[in-house]
Amino acid sequence: MVSVSQKSQLANPDARIALDEAVSGPLLDVYCSNHQGLSTGDNPRFRREHWEVPAFGEDWEPEQSTVLDTDFYAGRSGILLWEQGRGQLYEFGRENVAALHNVDRRGEEAWGRLGIGVSQMRELPVTLFGGEKFDTNVAVVAPRDVGHLAAVWCFCSSPEYNEAVRRIDQKLNVTNATLVKVPFDLAHWQRVADERFPNGLPKPYSDDPTQWLFHGHPQPSTDPIQVAVARLAGYRWPAETDKALELADEARQQAAQRDRQRK
Repeated sequence: MVSVSQKSQLANPDARIALDEAVSGPLLDVYCSNHQGLSTGDNPRFRREHWEVPAFGEDWEPEQSTVLDTDFYAGRSGILLWEQGRGQLYEFGRENVAALHNVDRRGEEAWGRLGIGVSQMRELPVTLFGGEKFDTNVAVVAPRDVGHLAAVWCFCSSPEYNEAVRRIDQKLNVTNATLVKVPFDLAHWQRVADERFPNGLPKPYSDDPTQWLFHGHPQPSTDPIQVAVARLAGYRWPAETDKALELADEARQQAAQRDRQRK
């Protein structure tokens, strides 16, 4: 049996019922905004995996989605038929606005910002968010001060974050608003960030060829043989051809090395 004060529940975020300890201290939403991702209303028409098109061009944009496990840069295999925001998806959204309610623009406030992409199920695994379009299965927690990003990452990637969220929301699929309704000790997590990342968070990089961030080099790679065969067939990863993608210097060097070897 657990005995709690009924009146004390009113002090919890959104007056949610918490049967263990009281929720106290500044909440994460003091420092971060939360955003739900967009929905197309017709995924087979508007979404692909990045290897299904030869190049992004002006039509396709990289899109971020969920991850199975916490990783700095993951959930980046999909792309979106965006057409600079004025194409088929825009027209489809306007034609069906009564049913879709502009969900093709949902999360727009987070586009171009840095933050944390939170998968809203299981243990709430997270990945860094780079400002791309993101789908409805992932929520973005975006620091209002980008200088707090490392501290927020350390908190959200820790077991304490999942425990804090689950204390006030036990649903299988946590709502994005709940993700910032948890206590956040900024000073503590800044100290953690300073110890773990004295030179700042790592820049975008992936050895996973299913990701559009992948540098294109068979070594290092999670699947070197498949990468080598794909290259022999003439395939090039977006990171090799799209100079607009933000990448770590190491990834750019590896992509450049492959170009020199090909020539």
